[in-house]
Amino acid sequence: MKKKAILFFGICILIVFSLVTILSGCKTTTAETAAETTAAAETTAAAETTAAAETTAAETTAADTKWVHGIADIITTHPFHRVWLDVQPRDIDPVYNVETIFKDANALIDQQISDIDSFLTSKPDVLTIVAVDGVAIQPSAQKALDAGLPVQAFGVQIDVPGVVNLLLPDYETFEIYAHLLAAYLNFEGNICYLSGIKGNSSSDGRENGFLDAIKAYPGIKVLDVQPSDWDIDKGLGIVEGWLNKYDDIDAMVMVDNQIALPAIETIKSFGKDDILVTGYSGDENGLKGVGDGSLLFDAIISPELFGWSATQMAYLMLNGVDVPMMSKVSGPIVMTQETLDKINANGIKNLDLGSLNWLTPDVALNYAKDVLPKVYGKEETDKQYNLN
Repeated sequence: MKKKAILFFGICILIVFSLVTILSGCKTTTAETAAETTAAAETTAAAETTAAAETTAAETTAADTKWVHGIADIITTHPFHRVWLDVQPRDIDPVYNVETIFKDANALIDQQISDIDSFLTSKPDVLTIVAVDGVAIQPSAQKALDAGLPVQAFGVQIDVPGVVNLLLPDYETFEIYAHLLAAYLNFEGNICYLSGIKGNSSSDGRENGFLDAIKAYPGIKVLDVQPSDWDIDKGLGIVEGWLNKYDDIDAMVMVDNQIALPAIETIKSFGKDDILVTGYSGDENGLKGVGDGSLLFDAIISPELFGWSATQMAYLMLNGVDVPMMSKVSGPIVMTQETLDKINANGIKNLDLGSLNWLTPDVALNYAKDVLPKVYGKEETDKQYNLN
């Protein structure tokens, strides 16, 4: 009987021990599961936080990434283009978050071909060509298109399918000049015309616009037309030749201010201050020249207009906007009220002065600062083209 009691007691102890072990195991398993669940939750939360941070960083990086605008320029040493080189990084690039890289062809077509080849290696986001020769540069423009670069022709037309042409109102402005000048001279007088480079569409447009329109006035005689090749020294040499050859010049029409302004000094040195001179650029010195009477007319195709309009078009192309393949910027005529009054008194022909886009020089001097950033700036462009 005593042995049975001991055996029974041992069995009970064994059962109790087993239950304790089982319960202990269950508790351990539950704790481990809880720990694993907590760890998993922490891992998920961390992953989500990391993913969110990476997404935000990616969005910030995309917003802050500069794009690159390559410009194969005709000649950066030209005074007008030197101003463009100053204005572009200072005033325009920060607004569009762009890095603009200029290459100087020095008015040589072979150099410009080489410049474009260089851009094909560096691959800017958009390539703009201010062509030395719009025809000779066509194969290079096609080569750039074939390489996948969006190509803008600025100022000088490039007739290649796929090239976006943004041109100046050259023909139209000089056509207006002819009507205004004829009226100012009371429809009688002798004129000399100094052009840029033959075959350059911008220079040819100015020359053709003036000569086509001046034909309407038989009392106006064009004594001579000569190309300066955008070379100031050559242009001044031509002016001196005219002054030596002709005694009765009433006006000289110049392709741009960079030749017009120094030509005024040459004319003065010959004692012929009564010869009228017209310019074309809308740069500060030219506008001041209109104000003090040195220049009869000017028009705003300023370095600032070059920079703002070319950058805006490149930005639209970069963002896939369906832009016109051929368009022109708009630049008002600049003259004094006194000049306009004389033209009115003489009786303007073939031109509606009421619809003429013109400014006085004092207003025009603030045009680059007050008007261009608003018309061509990124904020206005984003709104206009729904790029916000």
